[in-house]
Amino acid sequence: MRSAERRPAPRKQSPFHALLDPTEQLAHQCLGVRIEERSGAVGHYAVQLAAWAGASVLATISSEEKAARALAGGASHVINYRSEDFVPAVMAATDSKGCHVVLDMVAGDYVARNIGVLAARGRHVTIGVMGGTHSATIPMNLVLSRHLTLSGSTLRGRSADEKRRLRDELLRRVWPWVGAGRIRAVIHATYALEEAGYAQSALESGRHFGKIVLDLSRRPGTDANTGAADAR
Repeated sequence: MRSAERRPAPRKQSPFHALLDPTEQLAHQCLGVRIEERSGAVGHYAVQLAAWAGASVLATISSEEKAARALAGGASHVINYRSEDFVPAVMAATDSKGCHVVLDMVAGDYVARNIGVLAARGRHVTIGVMGGTHSATIPMNLVLSRHLTLSGSTLRGRSADEKRRLRDELLRRVWPWVGAGRIRAVIHATYALEEAGYAQSALESGRHFGKIVLDLSRRPGTDANTGAADAR
């Protein structure tokens, strides 16, 4: 492993920096994570991270397959947002108390509904805007009455020094869990570079669970290429 000084600073925001504020712990809190059709491994990584930090994780998912995987990753409760309204489902699962933290990767019309499931003094953390950048409606009465905190988080625009600090914090606080196998990378399929078209089709299908990887050293059609059949 290269020294910390030589590791490149990350470019994308990880759920770690959004969820684990250095001054706040997730232990004994309720976290709501929405696992989107096209969210790659971000939502699944967040489930694992929060579960190992001691949170009770409620994951909203879109299929029974993803429900099973979210539960295996540490979610304590899953809600299929295609078949039921997640707002009353979350409130029922939390005895009407709501979640302390909602990790939002959609924004848009979901912001108001996310705020509706936040507990008093809860945090709404947005790290993605797949649902639109200008269409959110914020129920300010709930923000005020529940003393809520709304924030957005991305690595874009941060200085190189700040990115290095966040990277070092990630290595210190999360990497031991990775090394112990408690948090694992979620890879749906690996393709040879020549099969990039199949990889793109698999990505656009929305059926993938985790990352889709292009391996420059892999030959097309090898047995280890688990994703080729999905795309073809």
